[in-house]
Amino acid sequence: MSHRHLDLYGEHETEVSRGGDEASLHRHYAACPKNPDHGGFIPIRSFSMQHLPQDQQDPDVYNLVQSVADLTVRIDVKMISQNRPQYWPGTTVPYPFYNMSNCQIMRTGTGSVRAIKYIEGQGLDALNRSKNLCLQDYRTLYKTCPCLKCKPSGEKNNTWWEIEVTTATHVVFDENEASHTICRLFFDEQNSPSVILANLRILTNNISNIERDSCSLIYNTCDATMGDKLFRMSENYYRLLKKIEDKNEEKSHFTFIVSHPHGCPKQVSLGDWTDHYKGEECGDYVKSKLTYTTCTCPGSSGAKVYSARFYCLVHSGTLSTGLNYSSTGLYPKADK
Repeated sequence: MSHRHLDLYGEHETEVSRGGDEASLHRHYAACPKNPDHGGFIPIRSFSMQHLPQDQQDPDVYNLVQSVADLTVRIDVKMISQNRPQYWPGTTVPYPFYNMSNCQIMRTGTGSVRAIKYIEGQGLDALNRSKNLCLQDYRTLYKTCPCLKCKPSGEKNNTWWEIEVTTATHVVFDENEASHTICRLFFDEQNSPSVILANLRILTNNISNIERDSCSLIYNTCDATMGDKLFRMSENYYRLLKKIEDKNEEKSHFTFIVSHPHGCPKQVSLGDWTDHYKGEECGDYVKSKLTYTTCTCPGSSGAKVYSARFYCLVHSGTLSTGLNYSSTGLYPKADK
């Protein structure tokens, strides 16, 4: 395992669509200079156990890929905030889209969701939060649903769901951009029904978000059909994650990503991490970034990066070497 610092910057992989429509995204896909044939991507509906490397052909690994795909969303942002910094913090490396503030062009990235169920203000998480290292301990002041449907109408639904969307900070930078952001769920193939989350808000907005290039957005709903579906999917993901961790004795370099390259339907890419960039300790963990061979394209920014023993990684960008790299996440200090 390589021991390197966290100062790792390359080119972001947010897709920019000046046309602002699906047809424009398909043109970007067809003209892609990074992966002209997109041979490193597998449509989620075509993905099978046989696509996995031989040493990973385990039903639990296959099911984990499918579970990550269930919770993967496309993110569309139609505004660029004037609050974006000129450079990445503490560097002279240009920050994405700084020179395009207040431009209303469509950018697409990828994110992942999870659901917390609230009953009279008491949160019911999908799994024991001790393994969910990215997120603060939620507390709510609300006893009834605070969604945009309930608040104006005066409805008093005492059960609701908080949908958290995790992506890269360079995809959705602040509250201004969040208010011009929508997430498309379950976009598995071109004719998938359009299931949209809008009216999102940023969970936290500070310099540490920019440095680690990871942020969370929140959406409240009392739609039991969608809320329960995402809650069950979240439970399944954490159950599989724990199951694989419990039996994973070898420190595999296997890494996979499910993303929306060029804003098109979900694709799976498989590879290995190549280098581990390490920062300061954080409790029982070490702040970490990875580089990897796992295929990505514009539109993949913000996608969850899965590799055993690493937590809270999202895809951040690509380097001139051809390798891709993650946001800052966490790695168990005991394993270093």
